[in-house]
Formats: sequence, C-alpha cells, structure tokens
Amino acid sequence: MARHAVLARAREARRLINKHKPDRVAVLGGDCGVDLAPFAYLNKRYDGDLAVLWLDTHSDVWTPNELVYFNSMILGNLMGEGEADFVAEVKRPIKPQNVMFAGRLDTFESLPMLAFENDFFERFKLRSAGPSELAHTSNPVLDWLKSIYAKKTGDSFRSRCSRSDALPLAAVRQSGSVGAEDLLLAFRPDDYRAGRPASFGHSQGC
Repeated sequence: MARHAVLARAREARRLINKHKPDRVAVLGGDCGVDLAPFAYLNKRYDGDLAVLWLDTHSDVWTPNELVYFNSMILGNLMGEGEADFVAEVKRPIKPQNVMFAGRLDTFESLPMLAFENDFFERFKLRSAGPSELAHTSNPVLDWLKSIYAKKTGDSFRSRCSRSDALPLAAVRQSGSVGAEDLLLAFRPDDYRAGRPASFGHSQGC
C-alpha cells in the first residue's frame, strides 16, 4: 500500500477515535500498523502513563533505512522515532521505560537490521523477554508492570493464520516462539491486576 494511503487510514482512525473519546480501545485485524492511532490516543489520554506490552517475534522499531514497510516501524513511531510523518501522528511519545517486548527473537541475525535493533534497545534501555523466559512463568512481565507502577496498559498481539492449532490471540507457533498457552499464562486474571488494560491490539499476518 502506498505511503499516503497508510497515512490517510491512520488519520481517519484517529479522527474516529477522537470523535468518540473512549477510555479503552480494542483493535482486531490488520497488521501491526493498526496500533498507531489507538495507542497514540491512549497515551495522550492518560498523560503519558500508558504501558505497552508488545507480543511479537519482531520489535517493529526500524526506520525506512532498514525496512520500507510501515508495520515494521510502528512501535518506534509510537516512541517518537523514525519516519517524520508517522511520528507526527503521535502527540505524546510513549516513554521507553513503559515498553516491554515479549517473545522477541533475533530473526534478522545475519542482516544489518539486527545491529540497528540492538542499538535501539541499548539506547532506550528497553525491557525484553524471549519465549524461553515466558514458557512457564509470567514473572518477567509482572515484574516490569510493578516496576513502573503501571495503571493503564496497551497490549499488541500478533498472530498468524497459517496454523490451525494457534488461538486467535496468540503469537505464531514456531520453534522457539511464544505460543497460545504461553500468552494465556502471561495474562492470568489474578496477575493482570497489576495494570488495567486500556487497549488491546490484535494484528494478523498470513
């Protein structure tokens, strides 16, 4: 999709959200780019206190210098980094300490993108937990939520439609990735009171 069309859709989503002024937003479908408008809105709505848990094997913090796809830049944009026109849609960038990645893998280990990603994580001191760390416990996520005194959370899930054994709101079930049971473990109701969900983004790739 052309860049101007992606921007137009993001702005239309923002217009509709601003019209209704919700306290919470649920987003189903699309790619990771669908989270731009709702997460930007909610972080402004809650005075910069939105905590974002990004459940994906990819970090989505790249710029056009590394990848040309909008959905690969979305979280960087939400933090105020990357493509200027998309960053301009974020009136209040999400604070680095309020971001955690769950399920991230070094999927570009032989490409320059990994060097950029590692530098980005180091520069902003971002929290991350891989699939093995979340296989049997949700403590890495809960410890992070408690450390930032999270009151409102935005969660971005990415699932694939190529596996029939994955739940609709589960990350892709590949070797070493976060599976359906892992996500359910990470979000047990008794644990999740550490941060009240304000946004729920589910993007899907085929």
